[in-house]
Amino acid sequence: MKHIEDSSRRLTSVAIAWEGVSWTHPDAVLPVVLHSMLGAWRQDEDRLGSEFASKLWSGSCCERYTAFHTSYTLHGPLWLLCGSRA
Repeated sequence: MKHIEDSSRRLTSVAIAWEGVSWTHPDAVLPVVLHSMLGAWRQDEDRLGSEFASKLWSGSCCERYTAFHTSYTLHGPLWLLCGSRA
């Protein structure tokens, strides 16, 4: 874990990860679909992303988020990264 303090920004970031299956597993398509549904969103942009994403993050709980997924030979992690002003 790495902690970086920047008093001029006061930004809090949270990362959540789930360990998925490898790219050869029959269920490997499910995290890809979830990644596409979650998408990405920034409060200061006009783009809302997917309808699911805009409903999920329409409150004031965060200023930005992004989903990330990649598949490896042994596992395929799915990440959700969020950021908000402290």
